[in-house]
Order: sequence, then C-alpha cells, then structure tokens
Amino acid sequence: MKDTIIDKKTADVKIDYQENFLDTTDLKKIEEILNEKELSLDARSHPGRIIGGIEDFFPEISVLFSPEVVNLMVSITGAFLYDIAKMVCKSIYNSLKKKPHYRMEPGKIKGQPVIQESKPVVYIIFGQLRAILPNELDNDKFNSVLDKFFENINATTVTQKKYIKYFKKSSELKIVTDEEFIKEIYKEKQMEDMEKESKKND
Repeated sequence: MKDTIIDKKTADVKIDYQENFLDTTDLKKIEEILNEKELSLDARSHPGRIIGGIEDFFPEISVLFSPEVVNLMVSITGAFLYDIAKMVCKSIYNSLKKKPHYRMEPGKIKGQPVIQESKPVVYIIFGQLRAILPNELDNDKFNSVLDKFFENINATTVTQKKYIKYFKKSSELKIVTDEEFIKEIYKEKQMEDMEKESKKND
C-alpha cells in the first residue's frame, strides 16, 4: 500500500486487546475504516490478568495513534483524521456491545481470583492524552459524549499527561491528572454507595 498521507515508520494505529474482547471480524472492520485513508493497523492480543487496583488504570483495550497521525490530526490540514478516529471508537463500542465481557479480580477465599462481568476499560491514546471510552452509555449518549471528547483533543492537550473521562454520576466530562483522576473515581464510588444505601432504606 502506498503511503500517500503520512511518512510512516511504524503502524499508524496500534491496538492491544485482551483475548476474546475483539475478534477477527471486529479488527477487519477497523482495518477497513483505516484503509479508506491508507492508514495501517497493528493489532495484538494479551491474556487476561487479575486487576487489584482502580479498574480505570488497567485497560483491556488500548488504541494508540502514532505520533505522525496525532501531529497531522491537530494540524490545520488534519481535520479528516478526527472523523477516522471517531469511526474507530464507534466500531469498538459496537463490537463490545455484542457480547458480555468478564474481568478477573482478587478473591476473598484463599487468594483465588473471582471472575466478574464487567464493562471493558478502553483507552484511546493521542500523544500523552488518554481518552477513556464511555462504552457503558447507550448509543445516543455515547455519540454525544464522543463528540465532546474530540472537541478537547488539540495541539495542547495531546502534549499533557492527562486523562479525559466522562463521569456518569456527575454527568461531567473532565480532563484530569493522575491525582485528580483518583479523587474523581473515589467520589463516584461514594455516590454509588450512597445510592445503594438509600435503596436499602426505601
């Protein structure tokens, strides 16, 4: 394939995914999206792992756009790449909706892992910025939040080591540091616990 858009030294998009979270058909759809603009894909799987910390720090799927793609995307001539990146995000979202997924967590009995149904954590990585795909949302809300995601991806934010995440309980999209991220996660957990407690008392 001719490289007519970007001077490539490596794949334009790399996907690292936990086994069974994506299949050959899913990856083929993504590859077709990228091929429309002569972009290349390198996809590799990894085995499942036990998560013993904050789930959002352990993505089951990571989508990394190469520095060359990111630099072009945030330039004056690279607006078309936003549409490509959105299409990749939507394709992954649709793929994950097709079947349930499970996560291994530390067990309480003899250290044995527990397998729990979960919503996969998906990172979309642009330079230093890690966008966490809100795949737990319904289709309309997902598309709305995704648009807001990309409104915040620019030449400045891609150079900052931060996360961009939609916090469902507060209905807010935020760009946060590691420390701020942990605080927001615990804040959401407290809100969830309060809701559960309130339902018990009803």
